Amino acid sequence: MFSETLPIYLIFGANTDVGKTICTTSIVNSASINGYNPAYIKPVQTGYPLDSDAEFVRRYTNASVQTLYSYSTPASPHLTALEENRVISDEDLLIKIEEKILETMKLKTSKLLLLETAGGVNSPTMSGTLQSDVFRKFRFPVILIGDSKLGGISTTISSYESLKIRGYDVPILIFFENKKYLNHEIIKQHVSSETTIFLLTTPPKNENLHNNNGNKDLVKYFEDSAKTAELILKKLAALHKARFERLKELNDDGEKKVWWPFTQHRAFSQGKRAMVIDSAYNDDFTIFKPDEAQYSSDRLFDGCASWWTQGLGHGNPHMAKEAAYAAGRYGHVISPEAIHEPAQALAEEILSSAGKDWASRVFYSDNGSTAIEVALKMAFTKTSLESQKKMLIDKPSNEIIQWNVIGLEGSYHGDTIGAMDISDPSVYNAKVHWYTGKGFWFNPPTYYEKNKRFYLNISDSIVSSVELDTEEIEFNSMAEIFSVKRNKSYLRKVYNKYIVNGLKKFLQNNLNVKKKFGALVIEPLILGAGGMLFIDPLFQKELIFCARNPELWDASSPPLPVVFDEIFVGMYRLGVNLPSVASLFTCDDDFSYLPDIACYAKCLTGGLLPLSVTVTTDEIFKVFDGDSKLEALLHGHSYTAHPIGCQVALYSLKEYKKISLNKKFEWTIWDAQLLTTISCSEKVARVNSFGTILVVELNSQMKGYLSNKESLKLVENLKSSKGIFCRPLGNLVYFMASQRSLRKDLDLILNNIWKAIQDL
Repeated sequence: MFSETLPIYLIFGANTDVGKTICTTSIVNSASINGYNPAYIKPVQTGYPLDSDAEFVRRYTNASVQTLYSYSTPASPHLTALEENRVISDEDLLIKIEEKILETMKLKTSKLLLLETAGGVNSPTMSGTLQSDVFRKFRFPVILIGDSKLGGISTTISSYESLKIRGYDVPILIFFENKKYLNHEIIKQHVSSETTIFLLTTPPKNENLHNNNGNKDLVKYFEDSAKTAELILKKLAALHKARFERLKELNDDGEKKVWWPFTQHRAFSQGKRAMVIDSAYNDDFTIFKPDEAQYSSDRLFDGCASWWTQGLGHGNPHMAKEAAYAAGRYGHVISPEAIHEPAQALAEEILSSAGKDWASRVFYSDNGSTAIEVALKMAFTKTSLESQKKMLIDKPSNEIIQWNVIGLEGSYHGDTIGAMDISDPSVYNAKVHWYTGKGFWFNPPTYYEKNKRFYLNISDSIVSSVELDTEEIEFNSMAEIFSVKRNKSYLRKVYNKYIVNGLKKFLQNNLNVKKKFGALVIEPLILGAGGMLFIDPLFQKELIFCARNPELWDASSPPLPVVFDEIFVGMYRLGVNLPSVASLFTCDDDFSYLPDIACYAKCLTGGLLPLSVTVTTDEIFKVFDGDSKLEALLHGHSYTAHPIGCQVALYSLKEYKKISLNKKFEWTIWDAQLLTTISCSEKVARVNSFGTILVVELNSQMKGYLSNKESLKLVENLKSSKGIFCRPLGNLVYFMASQRSLRKDLDLILNNIWKAIQDL
């Protein structure tokens, strides 16, 4: 929340007893004199009424003052709240603060609002949470009152760094003059040049500054300090103006120097403007709205989890601390033939969770596409060498074999050339003239919810190839679709016949060009960018079975490595207790749903920074064992296994585990009953939800990526009036929560989604 017409500043102290309230009163007094009509809010006061910072400010100024919560015991808020049996939650505290801010905004009389915290920067609130974390939701610029006394250098710098690491701007740092220690001179060398230091004269010594009759010496003090306070006011005004000028500049010109991915820029030459994200915290963006005089609803739910990366919330202070620790300890260090603690510990954690019972090695890279490229090198090398060793290929020295993948229509594995080539022809590669399409892709059966039932849609290619007499099969629930009982169903035989016939036909049609299959590469369970298609797990099980039993379709082929692209669905995206898709099938003895190679990224680092891993078996690793370096896996980049990413990822995986311990597995974290209601709407073609993912496809005459007329209407309505940011994929809109999102928040969001659908 921020406003161009009402500058709001948060006042923190570097410690208790640093004169925070006296500094605040000096600023408020000067603001009153200069016509700012200032407002002052004290969210939490202890030792009341003997101590009342709000009353102190009122006594020496003409400001409007308020105390929101007061306790009589003179102690830390978390202690006095327990003692007086009045513990206030962080949420209730923030709601109360926001209410008072909005009241002040509506009056339109104040030109400055100051919120004074209690104690030091990292003093706790009534709940025990550090107030630096609680107030981060607002991210108001901070006026930090430094400690001028002996020992104050350390406390001030520590406080300053605590605020900066949480994403606060600290433009003003105020000290009382102390000619003996001159703390401000050394501290100036250790803070940003964007932080201005002001000195106030030392206030008179009086052990009873809060007495009800006032203090003549203090009256004189505030008169004498008015000039310095006026300089502070002018600086605050200049900072506020500069902040909004920059935000407006970003809004007007934010498109002119950056080339955005997946964006047609021409629309911006026709008047469209960029969404300016001022900050982000937990599940929300704080955005700049240039067309409003005051901003009361400037937070948007990040409904796409910032391209599917968010797992532990934006601006997570614990992740920031982990990153800072690794940056301070290592920076970046070289990876080959070296090991560091974060890389080793993360590898151990991945192998015991996502790689449990099948994997033995972790190869680090930087993003999902690269992880796929590494997986292809691993898989194709294994298949090629095994084919040659077994004399299964009569290959003249000048003959080149084109290695292909088995995959699914609608697959998407990234934007690098190799990753693009293993996806079927689509809108993503239609204009890529060097795309060659190295694979055979099956049209998979998909399932969805509609009108209180779950339907399995058998693709036309399956129906026509095996003469199946139905295109849809009904289920009562997701659990039925995933039941191991289906492993012995007639449909498995249908799938087997369709897969085997398809592979044989592909090879027969390509005898002259020597095309062979080198791997099965699939996005398990859900095709993401290809249209958020939810795949029948039985079909993918049969694909894996056929890939590992090539005698069914090609006697000359060795068993194919199975590659899981879990960049989207992995790392608990599908719900608690599911670090990988394979975790869902641990009790399934009839089929193997374990990969030979799996790729993870996105949620791996909780949404903070890029890192990816390609996880594999010892069997794959040994393929690259040899006497020559030429036989090694010659792949890597400068920032392989960068310690900052590894440290953050390790923290993230441990946090996911903690969340899992407190929750039981559910198919979806969204309200299943309301999802069923939405599925009954005539405006909705299908609903799918799994874990944190929610997909709503709208009824439309057109299909595909470019059919987005109705979905764009929905997206704009959600953004402009419902406080939800999301992105369309053709005629569908998807939503994604983080793994730590609260159910009560998601219920409100889902209700707003339902209202927006009804508004179409």
